[in-house]
Amino acid sequence: MTTAEFLSTLRTQDIQYWVEGEKLCYSAPPGALTLDLVGELRKRKAEIVALLREASDIPPGILPVSRDSNLPLSFAQERLWFLDQLEPANPSYNIPAALRLTGCLDLSALERALNEVLKRHEGLRTTFVAVEMEEAESKKQGSDRR
Repeated sequence: MTTAEFLSTLRTQDIQYWVEGEKLCYSAPPGALTLDLVGELRKRKAEIVALLREASDIPPGILPVSRDSNLPLSFAQERLWFLDQLEPANPSYNIPAALRLTGCLDLSALERALNEVLKRHEGLRTTFVAVEMEEAESKKQGSDRR
């Protein structure tokens, strides 16, 4: 069994492990960490520490982008922006839907719920603006719908 497979086996048993300096630390539910597993951890300590350090050096695949200024459009957004410039207010890409609500409606609860959805989904707050003859993406903060 490779060290990576051994670590995977530990994870399936809810045994957590991490590195602090040169020290290999671990935490496990009661009874999960047997003497055999502790012995295997000690035997593979150097390999595990090296593997965990190597894994922590890998940069994340997608880094967050600052939202302080306008962003360039994706190719799909650029296409939609261009089509809107050719034929403004064309509803071809709108997807209409209707919802029938019965019973008493708590308008303030509905508004709070919709504002939460807006807060969580940046795409619903996105508008396209022309900046110096170039299109750009502008995001409104939070649930600012105006």
